Amino acid sequence: QENALQLEARSFDFQQKQHFDRLCQANREGDDLQAVQLHSTLFDLAIDKRGLRYPLINQLRLAFCPKGDVQWSEINAAWSQAAQLLFLIGSSLEFRTPSWRIIPLTSCAKIIHLDVNQKRVVWNLGGTEGSNFARGMAAALRAFNALLDELVRHASSLEFERTQRAIPFPMSRSSVGNIDLSKLPDADDAGWSRVIQYNACNLQWLSGLASEWERQKLSIN
Repeated sequence: QENALQLEARSFDFQQKQHFDRLCQANREGDDLQAVQLHSTLFDLAIDKRGLRYPLINQLRLAFCPKGDVQWSEINAAWSQAAQLLFLIGSSLEFRTPSWRIIPLTSCAKIIHLDVNQKRVVWNLGGTEGSNFARGMAAALRAFNALLDELVRHASSLEFERTQRAIPFPMSRSSVGNIDLSKLPDADDAGWSRVIQYNACNLQWLSGLASEWERQKLSIN
């Protein structure tokens, strides 16, 4: 399994270089640097603020589990896009951590964490037919929330001129908005759908903040 993860990580390193090449090309072609939203050119997040529809990333629905015409293939692809965006934001904000790693393959994105004893824990952001989706996705979303919180705290520590309003939903390692993820039952579909909604809003906010950071660095250079 470790060899497979190393191969996947190398594959993503190549994908990440392609993303940055596209960002640089978009920047060169832009007429107005201040109007460019670097991250949203690659990852379009569309969120119904009322929470009545699934959050969309590049037209893919971010969901907790299959329902109706939402199948694992779309859920896996959507979370792969969200994981890629999170990775790209972290790279833009020069976020470094020895504890976390993201491998956002289309088949099923993975979040990897090394604990204080250097024990590797791997979560799959998605599932397959017949899998225990509730337990697996709930654990993966707790990990996604914890990593997103670390990125938010890192971004908040950076000193630069901001036009972004406050983060939509206050969060901590184990909570977002008014939801304590440690106490949320694994099979609570409605509860986890709210978690996804809140985290999508915070991810969109963080994406805008990372774009501001990139634009200010480019304008200085």
